[in-house]
Amino acid sequence: MSLRFRLAILTSALVIVGVVGSGTSNFLSTRSGLNSSIDDFLRERSGELVDGARRLPPDRGRPGDDDQGGDSPTLAAEPDTVVQQLDQDATILASNDLVELPINQRDREIAERRVGPTLRTVTVDGMSIRMITQHIDGGGAVQVGRSLDENDDTLGGLRSRAVLTALGLSLSAAAVGWLLVGRAMRPLRALSQSVETISETQDLSVPIPKGGNDEVGRLAKSFNEMLAALRQSRLQQHQLIQDAAHELRTPLTTIRANIELLSRYPEMDPGEKEAMLASLRSEVEELSTLFNEVVELATDVHNDAPLTPVDLNDPAEQAARIFAARSTRSLHTEFNGSSVTGNTELLTRAIGNLLANGEKYSNPGGDLWLVVQGTRIDVHDEGPGISPSDQARIFDRFYRADQSRAMAGSGLGLAIVNQIVKQHGGDVHVGDSPRGGAVVGFQL
Repeated sequence: MSLRFRLAILTSALVIVGVVGSGTSNFLSTRSGLNSSIDDFLRERSGELVDGARRLPPDRGRPGDDDQGGDSPTLAAEPDTVVQQLDQDATILASNDLVELPINQRDREIAERRVGPTLRTVTVDGMSIRMITQHIDGGGAVQVGRSLDENDDTLGGLRSRAVLTALGLSLSAAAVGWLLVGRAMRPLRALSQSVETISETQDLSVPIPKGGNDEVGRLAKSFNEMLAALRQSRLQQHQLIQDAAHELRTPLTTIRANIELLSRYPEMDPGEKEAMLASLRSEVEELSTLFNEVVELATDVHNDAPLTPVDLNDPAEQAARIFAARSTRSLHTEFNGSSVTGNTELLTRAIGNLLANGEKYSNPGGDLWLVVQGTRIDVHDEGPGISPSDQARIFDRFYRADQSRAMAGSGLGLAIVNQIVKQHGGDVHVGDSPRGGAVVGFQL
């Protein structure tokens, strides 16, 4: 069942509920009004009979009793009602002979002594009658009844009209709902078709039709932003693969050439053989490092790393200790860091990569400085510095400045720093160091 059909049914159902509720309330109110009107009529008519304003029906034992002399009331007991006169023993004395009204214990009590009148609904010969019993001064009672058929006909007509109205309005509401929902669903259908096309063709450049400022328009905008992010991710993945292939080509060529030489000249001079083996080991280690870094960048393996409050001095000190154990360079440190929300292991890796980068591009024998100030990390070196044209790209994957292309390395160290810093919501920076070389770091 389509959404459009479900919404049309829901609209129709809501209208039916509203009409039924309104019709029921109107029906109950009308019925109460009609019943109240009949009760008022019965009280008035019985009062006229008791007070003598109307003639009672003739006594059954005295057929000529209807002639009551010149002082008799001018109003007769008209045939629009059933009238019975009871004696003190609740025996019927007179009746207009339409139907015989039932007599119960309450009626007997009213006929015997002065008791307030009583109203009730009875069924006589299949006819519903509303009746009243009222005491007559001196003993006895008068009963007046009126058929409810007219009320039932009125209420039946009202009920039929309410049903027809509910049916007509529900069908009209369903039709209008179908049209309005269809009109409102057009942007969603266009959005659905575009998404299906993208799913079938895998073409992320297919635009999603833009809507207005309503929910559908915002949904289309979110889809376009998502597609833009997916396109960018795909481009980055393709670029990563191409760059990785380019970087892998050189060490693989070197390894292949050395292996061929070793296999072609098994009696090679031991010194030359050892040099080739050392070159092979170096290239394999370079390949292993490159492979690990490519996997790390391609899969974002640290995205789920927990972030907790961290004193920035702690990862900086840990990175400094690791650097001191691996390098003979002099490292000067200034630790004045503050607390940040981060991951100690990742921040240690980022700072270690900054130190490794500074060592690689610093002059031989030059010192390094690791400065932690608040939430900012800086690594200064005494190298030749970084040209303005290269500063904008040194955090790109596989990028190496012209003067460093002959050096070992994958060109991924600073790219990993950038990835870790972005994960922490920070920014990387690069510039000229007042100590003569370059300063590279990040701000959290």
